[in-house]
Amino acid sequence: MRKIVTSLAAHNRAILALVPLLLLTACGGQGTATNETPGTRALAEACPAVITDHGVVTFYAVLDRLEAGEDVSLEEMGQLYVSPEYDRWRRSYVNEIVSQGFLGRMLFIALRGADELPERLQQKSQRIDIVRALKESVRQRRYIEASTAALLQGDVLCQVRSELDGWLPDGALPDTLRLDLVVGYPEIRLFEDRIMVDASLAWAAGTVQLPRFIASMFYKELADFQGQQPKNARGHGILMESLRIVHTLVAPAMIEHTDAIVFDKRHEVLGGNGPDPVSIYEQAYRTLASLDAGLTKVRADENTDDEDWLALYRLFVGAQSWQATAWYMGQIIEERLGLETLQNALSHPADLYATYQRACLAQDDATGLRRGTVEWLRGVPPRFSAENAAWLEQELRAYFQ
Repeated sequence: MRKIVTSLAAHNRAILALVPLLLLTACGGQGTATNETPGTRALAEACPAVITDHGVVTFYAVLDRLEAGEDVSLEEMGQLYVSPEYDRWRRSYVNEIVSQGFLGRMLFIALRGADELPERLQQKSQRIDIVRALKESVRQRRYIEASTAALLQGDVLCQVRSELDGWLPDGALPDTLRLDLVVGYPEIRLFEDRIMVDASLAWAAGTVQLPRFIASMFYKELADFQGQQPKNARGHGILMESLRIVHTLVAPAMIEHTDAIVFDKRHEVLGGNGPDPVSIYEQAYRTLASLDAGLTKVRADENTDDEDWLALYRLFVGAQSWQATAWYMGQIIEERLGLETLQNALSHPADLYATYQRACLAQDDATGLRRGTVEWLRGVPPRFSAENAAWLEQELRAYFQ
């Protein structure tokens, strides 16, 4: 689900047009309506935010025409992606060429079937994932429209600000948060000062999780600690960059509540059982314990090469434990030293690992717990050896000056 591109510093904003439902929300419902017209409602700007469902309305308008028996052409379907919301969404894929015609063709396949395409286009490549997502938005229409209506009347963007309290400095977010609900691929994207959310994802996530996901995206964009891919580094820099990635994921993992993410089971693409907390903790536990053991071995070897350091990088890659490790470390620090201490520790990678070590040592290991349970995994966190902890703090601080 995690998709984010470009910087919020890009200010080439597209102008919204033909917005049938536009809401400026105020946190807690405070303020007096200053303007009332059909489909538009303005409130005092205690928490200035703009949400539009134009992308949802226009998508289902095409479906309504088809269901009424109209012959909606491929060209007409492609016109859906001319609107500011869909044009912005399409252009947000800065590393890909996602043309209006291509998306129109995927929409046509989803709504009418590939066999109905002109013969010259039937053999062209398809994005089955996009087609499947569009079909799911058709199938779940009543839930998506109800969810969209609730979002327009709610304070989801005010909740985004609340979720980021303490994680980002005051003033880091744009003065006005702007969210476009679209129907496309189940993801959240940030581009040209706009939050773009697939309406089916918004429904499946629910009003509690959605602001967390959006807040996590903002954090990744605005608080990213720059570096390079570990496999592109050399020597111990491979490990430094690996630890930087974990560092950048701590806040998003905590904001998203990684161990509790769950989507509506009725969504065939996203739905199903949520993550297993025991598995998440086990992943992180094994990774951190193996990291300490592996680091001890590498540091004792006078003839290390890149392959030795890559072996430590692969501890995260093989188990896909980047976010699990970040979540685990954040949990241990918050539970033992407090949330403010955790948030302060994210100012530098060296501070995070030193604070995690301090949290591990802040309490005696729990006793009497059954090995492998969440309680045991939390109560007996894997700490670094004193030598490794000192080396990590020194090297991380020197590497990321």
